[in-house]
Amino acid sequence: MENNFVFAFSLTVLAGLCTIIGGLVSFFVKKDNVRVIALGLGFSAGIMIYVSLVEIIKKANESLSQIKSINSKDYFYKTNKNQKIGPLWMGKIGNKKIIKKIIPYILIKKFNSKFELLKLLEILEKESDVNPFFYSTDKISSNLKKPTPKIDFIFNKLNEKGYYAIKTHFSEIGFKTNAPINEIENIFI
Repeated sequence: MENNFVFAFSLTVLAGLCTIIGGLVSFFVKKDNVRVIALGLGFSAGIMIYVSLVEIIKKANESLSQIKSINSKDYFYKTNKNQKIGPLWMGKIGNKKIIKKIIPYILIKKFNSKFELLKLLEILEKESDVNPFFYSTDKISSNLKKPTPKIDFIFNKLNEKGYYAIKTHFSEIGFKTNAPINEIENIFI
């Protein structure tokens, strides 16, 4: 923490010094010298573009690495033929750090729906580390023409096989898992 403060303070002082130096230059140059003004503006624009691009390119490369194509047979029902689908975003869709920072504020503040908010944040926190796809128990049952098992039964069977399974925040009958579709369908059969 101390190290971050010193670094941030140093950058602030450096930026302030650059402003002072730029202001002093304007006192020693003729007011109507267009070349100096153009040179100064070009230099400052170049620095700003460079800094922006260095930051943006790093984050863009990280984001682009999360875009992939998938095989439909790995995620969707057997009735679909196998085909490449994509490009799709396969990265995280939530930010666990932000969710963890929100929880203490909810505990301190007075909300009429504090319990519901905490429950939602708990689900969002679990969801933030998993793949972006979800399955709906009624859709799988309908597709297989089988009765729908209880969601806890599905979760227990998937956990026994070494897969994770969590509820979605937007559907009581929806869940996310890293299990392939054939493993999920075997639970329904």
